[in-house]
Amino acid sequence: MANRVADAILTRRGERAESVALLLSQGPEMMPAILGAWKAGKCSVPLDVSDPPARVALMLEDAQADLVLTDTKGLSVARSLVRRERDVIDVADLDAGLSGESPGVAVTPDALAYLIYTSGSTGQPKGVIQNHRNALHMTMNFSNLHRICPEDRLILLYSPSFVASVQVTLMALCNGAAVYPFAVRDAGVDRLAAWLNDEQITVYTSTASLFRHFVGALPGAARFPSLRLIHVGGETIYKADVALSRKHFSRDCIFAANLGATEISPIREFFMDGASELPTSTVPAGYG
Repeated sequence: MANRVADAILTRRGERAESVALLLSQGPEMMPAILGAWKAGKCSVPLDVSDPPARVALMLEDAQADLVLTDTKGLSVARSLVRRERDVIDVADLDAGLSGESPGVAVTPDALAYLIYTSGSTGQPKGVIQNHRNALHMTMNFSNLHRICPEDRLILLYSPSFVASVQVTLMALCNGAAVYPFAVRDAGVDRLAAWLNDEQITVYTSTASLFRHFVGALPGAARFPSLRLIHVGGETIYKADVALSRKHFSRDCIFAANLGATEISPIREFFMDGASELPTSTVPAGYG
């Protein structure tokens, strides 16, 4: 499917280096869309279909993305924001005549891989670019730190427009592991506990606030035998968060605190197991 997406892109845009927007929900079409854009030699710009149209339009204009990959959910939004019908590709409804063979476009390590926008909480969103070399280096480091293996099942809770979404996806794909998207906005955090056990998720990743909300609402008897790694970040993590997690996760489950930002990607990690002691009220930023 990624090859067919790449063929569709190349048919319309050729091999020149440029940005391609991904206006998709967090589902199975996201992966072939990302890989298809890269196979076509393009820089992917993941956007969130649930964002206000004005925000999406601003980022499309700033990224100079003249082609939008979308799905059924985002199709009407995409068509309202672009100039021509030809500038939209519905990856859920690809032309049957597209090639399933790899296009063989040469992509260098320094070619742009993705453009991610900041939240814009202090002003207009700012675009942050990563090339393929840095994306691969980051994936290698995180794979080794978290010991990702083919047996792992990684939850994907982040919006497609968050850099952590790309990181989780690449970690899984590059190690033969599986990615399990969970639409917490739609399903609600109350359903998350049962879903984690039903799907036997082994690696949980989210912001600290979402994790705090999730664990704080758990009944006392809730247990998660499959989880081996809890990875949280995005904001200050408190000693109370770790204590709360130890009520429901085994002593062998590793709690990893992450420090980073869209502009610099993750730069610090601090790891704790069930026996680790914290002398202060906050979890240290960790090590590079």
